[in-house]
Amino acid sequence: MGTNEKIWIACGVVAFLLFLGLAAGLYWLCKVAARQPVDAALEEVKITGLVPGVEGVLFSSDELLGPAGATEPTWDSDVVILDTSLSVLSSEAYPFVGEQGPLYRALGVAGREIKQSVKQKIASQGVSVGAESFTSSGMNCVLVHVCPSGLHDHDVTADPGTAVRNALMGAAQALFSEEIVRCIEDMRRDWTPAGREIIVLVHLPFSGVHSAVMSREEQARYFAKCMIGIPVVDVCKQLGVKVKVCCGGKELQAVCAEAAYEAMAELQGEEAQTR
Repeated sequence: MGTNEKIWIACGVVAFLLFLGLAAGLYWLCKVAARQPVDAALEEVKITGLVPGVEGVLFSSDELLGPAGATEPTWDSDVVILDTSLSVLSSEAYPFVGEQGPLYRALGVAGREIKQSVKQKIASQGVSVGAESFTSSGMNCVLVHVCPSGLHDHDVTADPGTAVRNALMGAAQALFSEEIVRCIEDMRRDWTPAGREIIVLVHLPFSGVHSAVMSREEQARYFAKCMIGIPVVDVCKQLGVKVKVCCGGKELQAVCAEAAYEAMAELQGEEAQTR
């Protein structure tokens, strides 16, 4: 093989490699360009807590009373609070201290006896209406205790992973429960003035007894996906209310919003395939 032929072959190889490199670069640029709008949309969702397609639902960094550190209710509407804490199961009266102590003190129910009928209904159904109250600004409030089996106790009928997932699903499905539907209907009929909103404040559930199996972030993510699956949008429309999931911090807000965003995208993809 002559020198010229070798040079031409070498040039051809170099040109081919350059072509492959250029093609790979263009592919990467196209992929990045296609992903950027999705990434931008997701980042906005994680910051705002508002998920496209999930109207009437907000994943908030607030606590139940309002922004972190609030000692009095900051609501401008009547509220139904879904309290998923252990407090009602472990006390004879609403406690002054502990996880929900500030909430109960602010509502003026701390020290009030927790009726046995409430505990019995929680044990049998996982949900029960508790204390009623109102704020100094005249907003009405009802506590609804949501404690599905396995959330704060060890469910001996299932492995820990299944138990906590079932409990988180049960907490999400509480939005469908007759107890809450009746509570909202009664509030609208007897208390809420015409034109005033009713907002369902959801205390982000956490199972401490199963934290070794599923971390707080993993539980938050699973709960948010369960809310999309029930589906929560239909509940809001049916009851004429808005739902605010109080995540208690920006980190968990972002976790929940991202999980709901992904779950909604999967749901829309499945619906598109069935058309």
